[in-house]
Amino acid sequence: MKITLTLLIILLTSKNPEQINFTPKETSEKISHLEKKSEKEEEIGRLNLQNLYKKIVKSGIEFPDVAFAQAVLESGYFKSKISLHNSNLFGMRLPKSRPTTAKGEKRGYSVYDSWHGSVDDYKLYQEKILRKKEITRDEYLQKLNRNYAFSPLYSKKISSIIKKHRDIIGEVPEHMKDGKIEK
Repeated sequence: MKITLTLLIILLTSKNPEQINFTPKETSEKISHLEKKSEKEEEIGRLNLQNLYKKIVKSGIEFPDVAFAQAVLESGYFKSKISLHNSNLFGMRLPKSRPTTAKGEKRGYSVYDSWHGSVDDYKLYQEKILRKKEITRDEYLQKLNRNYAFSPLYSKKISSIIKKHRDIIGEVPEHMKDGKIEK
């Protein structure tokens, strides 16, 4: 509803209405698309630890507890400049060779419409690096150490965050207990 009103206000207050090139059908489709997107985002809600984890799980991201911990670490609990100004929870750079939900680049990092877009882009990132291969949790963490953070301590920091937020994440399922993430 808010989006519809906002779009209507923009259309009505535009200095040159002839420059608006949407047919009534296109306008209706765009509004419908925005409302559906908004409803999905409202379903999960505002950015907080619980809603972040829900969104990650709902997005089908592999090793959701690891992705959750990465977002928390990279965004400094949602307080980093990149997180605040770019809606970028993972510190992602604008990709050159994979699909992305980023709307551009600012300060060398991808910019998203919302934190939801950042999570969706992480899913695309995972699809690219995993390429539908079976990978263990330990192998995934090693891959992140080599290709994401370049720090041998990265997986230890991730593990620490997971342990700290076990109340949100829950226990690691049996089929995922093969790596360095401990109970």
